[in-house]
Amino acid sequence: MFEWLTRLSVADQVYVAVLSLATGIGAVQYRQLPANLRPLFWLSATHLLAELLTDYLHFVRHENNMYVYHLLTPVEYVFISLLFYRTFTNDRLRHYVLWSIVLFGGLVILFGIRWEPLTENNPYSFISESILVIVWCYLFFRETLLRQPEYRPEKDRTFWIVIALLFYFAGEFFILGGINYFDKTDPMLAKKIYYAGYAFKYMLYFTISLVCLIRFPDTAYD
Repeated sequence: MFEWLTRLSVADQVYVAVLSLATGIGAVQYRQLPANLRPLFWLSATHLLAELLTDYLHFVRHENNMYVYHLLTPVEYVFISLLFYRTFTNDRLRHYVLWSIVLFGGLVILFGIRWEPLTENNPYSFISESILVIVWCYLFFRETLLRQPEYRPEKDRTFWIVIALLFYFAGEFFILGGINYFDKTDPMLAKKIYYAGYAFKYMLYFTISLVCLIRFPDTAYD
């Protein structure tokens, strides 16, 4: 039934395995996770379903699967925003996070109508998402590290997740942001750059898996 999975590249097979691991661990540990990190399970599960669906459409149905990524991007941002909304203690920041979901949803629709048809990549949407997430990461560090000197980041699950999100979106910002240009000017280079991006995917979901597994102290403060 799933023999088509054997036709995936090694990089894709590893990615599916890592996503399955993160989703499985997240499901088992869901009740033990802090409320602010529970959206990570839904993020992993959504990415796993999207990856399986796009591969199925490509290898079995021989259809264009780009529209799945167009739908995935705003859903992904909702889960990440929910993480930051539950993490921030400043009411103003929480308010901004909620409004950013509306803003980003509007941008995705605008980009889809004007520049990013459902049959092509959506780099503008991903660039916008990356910028927003990087801003939330910076504000997390500013709020937590600068205002609370007794805070011990190495004892905090959320700190490691935010680090992973920062590296992931900073890396993918440049890779997916420029993939269309390289695809038109140097397809071989574009392919190499695309597969280099898998390193950031592995890093993110391995981090999620480890953070869900490792037992952290009840408090990250001395």
